[in-house]
Amino acid sequence: MAKKYTLHQVRQLKSSPRSRTSGELLKEIFWDDLDNIENAINAFAELMRDEMFDHSAEGYEGWQDSEYEEQIKEHLADHIKRGKWVGVANFCMMLHRFKEQL
Repeated sequence: MAKKYTLHQVRQLKSSPRSRTSGELLKEIFWDDLDNIENAINAFAELMRDEMFDHSAEGYEGWQDSEYEEQIKEHLADHIKRGKWVGVANFCMMLHRFKEQL
Protein backbone atom coordinates (compact mmCIF):
# COMPACT_ATOMS: atom_id res chain seq x y z
CA MET A 1 0.00 0.00 0.00
CA ALA A 2 1.26 3.47 -0.87
CA LYS A 3 2.15 5.84 1.92
CA LYS A 4 -0.44 8.54 2.41
CA TYR A 5 1.06 12.00 2.82
CA THR A 6 -0.68 15.03 4.21
CA LEU A 7 -0.46 18.23 2.19
CA HIS A 8 1.80 19.66 4.89
CA GLN A 9 4.19 16.69 4.63
CA VAL A 10 4.29 16.91 0.85
CA ARG A 11 5.09 20.61 0.95
CA GLN A 12 7.88 19.95 3.46
CA LEU A 13 9.32 17.20 1.26
CA LYS A 14 9.04 19.34 -1.84
CA SER A 15 10.81 22.30 -0.25
CA SER A 16 13.56 20.20 1.30
CA PRO A 17 16.84 20.54 -0.63
CA ARG A 18 17.67 16.86 -0.09
CA SER A 19 14.22 15.59 -1.04
CA ARG A 20 14.92 15.38 -4.77
CA THR A 21 18.29 13.67 -4.43
CA SER A 22 17.66 11.16 -1.67
CA GLY A 23 17.18 7.61 -2.90
CA GLU A 24 14.73 6.84 -0.09
CA LEU A 25 12.37 9.68 -0.98
CA LEU A 26 9.95 10.02 -3.85
CA LYS A 27 10.91 10.19 -7.54
CA GLU A 28 10.68 13.32 -9.69
CA ILE A 29 7.53 12.07 -11.40
CA PHE A 30 5.76 12.19 -8.04
CA TRP A 31 6.42 15.93 -7.84
CA ASP A 32 5.07 16.50 -11.34
CA ASP A 33 2.02 14.44 -10.47
CA LEU A 34 1.42 16.49 -7.33
CA ASP A 35 1.46 19.67 -9.37
CA ASN A 36 -0.96 18.16 -11.89
CA ILE A 37 -3.28 17.01 -9.10
CA GLU A 38 -3.23 20.40 -7.42
CA ASN A 39 -3.84 22.24 -10.69
CA ALA A 40 -6.72 19.93 -11.65
CA ILE A 41 -8.38 20.25 -8.24
CA ASN A 42 -7.99 24.04 -8.18
CA ALA A 43 -9.41 24.43 -11.69
CA PHE A 44 -12.37 22.17 -10.88
CA ALA A 45 -12.99 23.96 -7.57
CA GLU A 46 -13.13 27.27 -9.45
CA LEU A 47 -15.80 25.85 -11.76
CA MET A 48 -17.75 24.62 -8.74
CA ARG A 49 -17.52 28.01 -7.06
CA ASP A 50 -18.54 29.88 -10.20
CA GLU A 51 -21.58 27.65 -10.69
CA MET A 52 -22.63 28.07 -7.06
CA PHE A 53 -22.22 31.86 -7.31
CA ASP A 54 -24.22 31.95 -10.56
CA HIS A 55 -27.06 29.92 -9.07
CA SER A 56 -27.06 32.05 -5.94
CA ALA A 57 -27.29 35.20 -8.09
CA GLU A 58 -30.26 33.61 -9.91
CA GLY A 59 -32.05 33.24 -6.57
CA TYR A 60 -31.45 29.58 -5.78
CA GLU A 61 -31.16 28.99 -2.06
CA GLY A 62 -31.42 26.26 0.54
CA TRP A 63 -28.23 24.48 -0.43
CA GLN A 64 -27.06 24.51 3.18
CA ASP A 65 -30.38 23.47 4.74
CA SER A 66 -30.52 19.78 5.57
CA GLU A 67 -34.30 19.87 5.17
CA TYR A 68 -33.62 19.83 1.41
CA GLU A 69 -31.40 16.74 1.58
CA GLU A 70 -33.79 14.48 -0.33
CA GLN A 71 -34.28 17.08 -3.08
CA ILE A 72 -30.52 17.50 -3.34
CA LYS A 73 -30.11 13.73 -3.70
CA GLU A 74 -32.68 13.76 -6.51
CA HIS A 75 -30.85 16.62 -8.24
CA LEU A 76 -27.60 14.72 -7.79
CA ALA A 77 -29.01 11.61 -9.49
CA ASP A 78 -30.38 13.73 -12.33
CA HIS A 79 -27.05 15.49 -12.85
CA ILE A 80 -25.24 12.14 -12.90
CA LYS A 81 -27.59 10.88 -15.62
CA ARG A 82 -27.03 14.06 -17.64
CA GLY A 83 -23.25 14.08 -17.17
CA LYS A 84 -23.21 17.49 -15.51
CA TRP A 85 -20.11 16.81 -13.40
CA VAL A 86 -19.64 20.24 -11.85
CA GLY A 87 -23.23 20.10 -10.59
CA VAL A 88 -22.61 16.55 -9.35
CA ALA A 89 -19.60 17.78 -7.40
CA ASN A 90 -21.57 20.67 -5.92
CA PHE A 91 -24.39 18.41 -4.78
CA CYS A 92 -21.83 16.03 -3.26
CA MET A 93 -20.30 18.99 -1.42
CA MET A 94 -23.71 19.92 -0.05
CA LEU A 95 -24.41 16.39 1.16
CA HIS A 96 -20.93 16.17 2.66
CA ARG A 97 -21.61 19.38 4.62
CA PHE A 98 -24.77 17.87 6.08
CA LYS A 99 -22.80 14.84 7.29
CA GLU A 100 -20.16 17.08 8.90
CA GLN A 101 -22.81 19.11 10.70
CA LEU A 102 -24.16 16.08 12.59
